[in-house]
Amino acid sequence: MLPDKLNQALEGEIYIREGKAAVKDALSRLEVKVSQTFTEFYNRYARPFWEEYVPFELLDLVD
Repeated sequence: MLPDKLNQALEGEIYIREGKAAVKDALSRLEVKVSQTFTEFYNRYARPFWEEYVPFELLDLVD
């Protein structure tokens, strides 16, 4: 469900999530309901994300 352009931008091993159970645990602790796309993103990718031209940073859900 994630866009191909996003997958291409984050294709480096540095972004690959290890331990998908941590995502499930984090969402459970936060007691939030999220979309399938949100879950897919965090199951696939780890680390904070930012772009120098975007005025915000997307933090890692687990960290």
